[in-house]
Amino acid sequence: MRQAWLPNGILLCISLLPPACSVAPTGQVSDDEGRTWRYHRILEEGFSGYSDLAALPDGRLLCFYERGSTDGENNYRPRRLTVARFDEEWVRAGP
Repeated sequence: MRQAWLPNGILLCISLLPPACSVAPTGQVSDDEGRTWRYHRILEEGFSGYSDLAALPDGRLLCFYERGSTDGENNYRPRRLTVARFDEEWVRAGP
């Protein structure tokens, strides 16, 4: 799990979904310093790997992560490296 504090004091993290913790990087927002994660939104479905997260001064976030699989089965062979840009409101508006 990677996390970043936003300028407004909100904590946001990126994690991968179980059971294998290798699919669907998901942004999560916490209003209570990480005790609960009420809001979440998947950045992208499918295989995913290592990720990193950075908060920009304007409150937007950058998430760098591995995605896809070269053979469709092995998440240890990522197909692409991706940078996604989003903000807290986008995560809160999730399903």
